[in-house]
Amino acid sequence: MVLCFRRSGVVLFVFSLLYSLSLPVFADDCLSCHGSKDVMAGMGKEKLVVDEAMFKKSVHGKAGIDCLSCHTDASTSSNSGLAPHKVPLSKVDCNSCHQEVGEALKKSIHGEAGLSCTDCHGNAHEILPTRDMNSKTNPINQPKVCGVCHTEQSDTFRDNFHYKRLLIGNDKSASCGECHGAHDIIPKGQPGSLMNEGSRHKMCDKCHVGTNEKFAAGFSHKSLKQKGIPYYAAAGLGILTTFTFLFVMVHTILDIIALIRERLTGKSH
Repeated sequence: MVLCFRRSGVVLFVFSLLYSLSLPVFADDCLSCHGSKDVMAGMGKEKLVVDEAMFKKSVHGKAGIDCLSCHTDASTSSNSGLAPHKVPLSKVDCNSCHQEVGEALKKSIHGEAGLSCTDCHGNAHEILPTRDMNSKTNPINQPKVCGVCHTEQSDTFRDNFHYKRLLIGNDKSASCGECHGAHDIIPKGQPGSLMNEGSRHKMCDKCHVGTNEKFAAGFSHKSLKQKGIPYYAAAGLGILTTFTFLFVMVHTILDIIALIRERLTGKSH
């Protein structure tokens, strides 16, 4: 009787274990492992750690998207002893939600070069709205992100007045994406390109109403350190701005001295 009971207990335990392994994985279970640096480090998977606080602030977290919305096969049972789900999981397909953007990217110069969403947007668990100053796609941060590949263009853009306006807080100023586009960038030699010589002035016209191709041709990514018209124009503007500030400062100081003298002598000039 006792032996029978023990055998039944073993069978029940084994059955329960097998049943638990076959249960589907729910999104709430994921962070029990992926939310812990220690757990993931123990598995040698530090790159798969998910910061829960950052995810909640992200565009995906705020939209109510959970783990299984993207990692659809994480709900299947384990095929190894490393995790409760199959290993490895299939690559996430952003097109399942961003289909129109995905199609545009495939046809673009970046798509042809093999770039993926995360190359520009960063960690998918931490993507912030573009208008957030900490977002990788915020206008102020675009030169840094694009500069990973386009180093020279990024450096010269930082010398440009558009970037300087961004630095002083004018978020309406143009940055990389404003002129070149985002997911649908194609070579400038093609008719549909925003940078095509026959139509690029239309981009300038968004802010500088009434522009033409000659106006657009005046902007380039040439370094201001190379002597030429842009170099001397920038140098002249810098000198003019410096002397204007000096004049205003000296004038203000002299005016303050005059006011103090009036108070002391009781006379007005």
